[in-house]
Amino acid sequence: MIHSQPSSALLQMVARLIDEGHLKVTTGRIFPLSEAQQAHEHGQGGHGRGRIVLQIADEREDTFAE
Repeated sequence: MIHSQPSSALLQMVARLIDEGHLKVTTGRIFPLSEAQQAHEHGQGGHGRGRIVLQIADEREDTFAE
């Protein structure tokens, strides 16, 4: 099954695979959302290995709390 647009179910499945250790993601560098321009420039420069991550929420914030 190939998706051109990510769906909630697909993203949940990928998150589960990462959590269970079946999928490993190499993170090159993490930027806060306020530094999106620097993240883009870093990616265009061809620096290093791994994915560039934009952090959009505080790690301590539970965005799924009911």
